[in-house]
Amino acid sequence: MFRYLSVLAFVFLQITKCVYGQYNKQDNFLKANSVWAFGYRSGYDFNQRLAFETEVKSVLASASVADTLGRLLFYIGSDTIYNANHLPMLNGTGILPNMPKKYGQHELGVLIVPMIDSTNKYFVFTKGVFDNANSQPPLSYSVVDMTLDNGLGAVDSARKNVPLDTLHVLQDPIIAVPGDNCDIWVVTHTDNYYRNPSDTPRFKTWHITAYGIEQQPVYSPVNPLIRDLLAQYHFSKPRIVGYGAGNMAVSPDRKKIAMTTRGDYFTGIIYGRFDPVYGIVDDFRTLKGTQEDGTRGVCFSPDASKLYFTSLSAIEQFDVSSNNEFIMNNKKRTIHVKVGEFAAWSKILFGMSALKLYNDTIYGLSNTNILPGDFANRSSWLYTQYHSKSLLRINRPNESGSASDFEDKALLLHQRSEAFQSLPNEVVYPVIFYTRVNHYDTMCLSQEGLFEPSFLKVAEGFNHYVWDNGEEGHERLIDKPGRYWVSYQTTHCDRYIDTFYVEALDLRFTLGKDTSLLFCPIETAPLTLSVSRRNARFLWQDGSTKSRYDIEKPGTYWLEVQQAGCRFSDTIKIDGIEFDYSLGDDLALCEDGQPIYILLAEGKDLPEGMLMLTSHSAAGQPMIARDTGTYWVRYYMPPCIFSDTIKIERVVCSCVAQLPNAFSPNNDGLNDVFQPLIRPDCRIKNYLLKVYNRYGQLIFQSTNPALGWTGNNGGGMAGIGTYFFELSFVGGTEEHPFYQKGEVILIR
Repeated sequence: MFRYLSVLAFVFLQITKCVYGQYNKQDNFLKANSVWAFGYRSGYDFNQRLAFETEVKSVLASASVADTLGRLLFYIGSDTIYNANHLPMLNGTGILPNMPKKYGQHELGVLIVPMIDSTNKYFVFTKGVFDNANSQPPLSYSVVDMTLDNGLGAVDSARKNVPLDTLHVLQDPIIAVPGDNCDIWVVTHTDNYYRNPSDTPRFKTWHITAYGIEQQPVYSPVNPLIRDLLAQYHFSKPRIVGYGAGNMAVSPDRKKIAMTTRGDYFTGIIYGRFDPVYGIVDDFRTLKGTQEDGTRGVCFSPDASKLYFTSLSAIEQFDVSSNNEFIMNNKKRTIHVKVGEFAAWSKILFGMSALKLYNDTIYGLSNTNILPGDFANRSSWLYTQYHSKSLLRINRPNESGSASDFEDKALLLHQRSEAFQSLPNEVVYPVIFYTRVNHYDTMCLSQEGLFEPSFLKVAEGFNHYVWDNGEEGHERLIDKPGRYWVSYQTTHCDRYIDTFYVEALDLRFTLGKDTSLLFCPIETAPLTLSVSRRNARFLWQDGSTKSRYDIEKPGTYWLEVQQAGCRFSDTIKIDGIEFDYSLGDDLALCEDGQPIYILLAEGKDLPEGMLMLTSHSAAGQPMIARDTGTYWVRYYMPPCIFSDTIKIERVVCSCVAQLPNAFSPNNDGLNDVFQPLIRPDCRIKNYLLKVYNRYGQLIFQSTNPALGWTGNNGGGMAGIGTYFFELSFVGGTEEHPFYQKGEVILIR
């Protein structure tokens, strides 16, 4: 018979709802964007921190995607999609638009978007070439199926180069933004000044759901005042009015959007609010940089408080935390300024690096010095515009100014690779909403430790139930404790993870066998009974409730442990042991010449099983003291250890002093001082030495045995003759009094 865990002795549920605050911190995003392919044959793997060579030969745009383990799946550059082996994917050539050899001043948009209803299929969006807008669709898409060609992927021939937008000329950028409802928005920007000067530039977004791409886009017109502020006349084509769009970025919280613009003399950014529910862009503002040479890259900081952008000659930072246009334009800082030959050519070269936020770090292309001779030596004018051999890095982009930690040439590219103005576009996934349910279940084990097989069960009516062992279904039979989990979902973005922490609660313990423990009546070896059980309740024979019990006397003791409805108890009888193991107090023997012979430990009549060790005899043999020193004895009877130490020493019990009958204080180093000679190891108290002349007058006195009479008398020298002294002190360990008086002759 099987039981469900819901009828066990104890069940505790913990439910947590979780949604990622930043779409670019989801695990699937970090893995999908961990391998880059871009520039001219450039590639970088952030999982292995390794630069590698690719087949990309695209100056202005590229895109790449990796799987959930960070392994490259495919990438696109120019008009070809390449597989993980860097070979053209099956049916992957001829992707629109067909790239002209001379690009002009525009930028290609390439974007990879995973299909929401399939983990193995991807949309690949490509934007029409600006100069060929009349002959190629402004926006097309193809579908890559990774289940084809033995897992290397292939382009679905029935869904290749499918036109999506045929109405408007699209400017350079195209990005994807996760929505709020298990969806993704593809964001572009239009500007029909090339076809109809009366038309208004606008943001144009396409909605992708689990059912596919909705054909009707969402339009967000740009405020005409902003359009006129950014519009510039091109001297070579005065009929063309407007602004060119550079790059576009959305903040990690998906609430802000920014797009760089290009004019002949204006460095500007359109900054607005993005609505992830409806795909609308509004609340437009303009931000102006300090360098009047066009803008290119743009990127938000992880906390969305800073906005970074690049011009041809600098990297700048806006503080956009206030959303106030005046404050934002007055709170900008230059992070890095280009110098050298490259700066001198800034009016000829076309833009600077794109910027890309990945794993809380912003990356871009490092500064490169380009010499005038490069233009003559390259076959393609575009190839000479800007090439780099390394990536720059902003390590702390949430910080202001120099605290953001700009690092040039932080990552080196492959030696046969170069990077141009752009980096690979982001691959985004719908925002995943997780509901995590933790079940904490316990079962009482019997005396034999048996565990009854039981069912784990979650709610019915959901989709794709998968247990940790690969089993499917809403319930599972288990026969041992452990950690088990099951995932299931309602939609592609609402996922549940139920985790069962099943503990076969084993409360069995033992306090030991009767008489196997001894009570040691000394503080150095206390006897303690203890049982370690987390979250358990304890009850001892005297009503105490701690997990440990200190034994103070022999007797019978019992403990009951309770937890989650389970109980277990045990009893033990403890005997005591008592005997005299003291060696007595330390001994101080007078130096009287008598030999020492003292029996300190005899080793007889010990309790059965006790072992005696001493410092001066063999194990179990008597210890006799025959000299001064330190003696110890130890008695072993596990778990008890009894030990004692005694120190025996010779001491001076009484002291005497010897004094000279004459001295000569003439500084010849011989007999210059009159003082008593006393053994240095004799302890002296109440010392007093007095010296008198023949008239009985006191001419010297000392209470320090080390300070004697040097023959002085007041301020002068005493004359030759006989003097009288008087000496007294208490000396020796027995403090015998000493007194002596007599005569001393001073000789010069």
